[in-house]
Amino acid sequence: MTAEGSYQASTFNRDLETEIQRLKAQVHLSWEKEARTLKWFGLTDGMNVMEAGSGPGFFTEKLVELLPNSSITAVEIDPVLQEKAAEYLQDKGGYRVNHVQASVGDTGLPANTFDFAIARLLFLHLPDPVAAAREIFRILKPGGKLVIIDADGDLFWLTDPPLSVENLKKKLKEVTALRGGHPYFGRHLCRLLKEVGFVKLFDI
Repeated sequence: MTAEGSYQASTFNRDLETEIQRLKAQVHLSWEKEARTLKWFGLTDGMNVMEAGSGPGFFTEKLVELLPNSSITAVEIDPVLQEKAAEYLQDKGGYRVNHVQASVGDTGLPANTFDFAIARLLFLHLPDPVAAAREIFRILKPGGKLVIIDADGDLFWLTDPPLSVENLKKKLKEVTALRGGHPYFGRHLCRLLKEVGFVKLFDI
């Protein structure tokens, strides 16, 4: 099984190791804020957690540290990234991580299994985000939660002070769309989740 969508680390980058180090820095840069947000949405120790699109394991490592009594299932379609994650996590609590090589749209995992699912910077790259949301809904327990941490091509570039990156912004949107991703995914997120059945958040 090979990677799918607009992001394929092991085939779209000239230097895979440089890309992996970029992913590591990205996790460390935002983890403190993301951890607070996950807790705010109800993530607690002891839950059965699924991470969709787990990559080389840096975010998984943070989850292992945050949740010392939880079982974590890391779903990753790219065999190269999955292998690197298994190696990286081997002496970092990796015995509590179940590595699954599969598409998030067809995980093969049993229904009604997980208390909490996390998809971080994944959905904008998927050719069929609806199928992925339906699959996660299927494997969550009744009342389980899905937290999506993602981006929108127009909001991603809002900075203070403003950056002059119009050409880069345009090129990134074009490449993401050409490879089957959705550069403006963020604005469609609420509608997509409600369509799939994640209704409680919207009924409050």
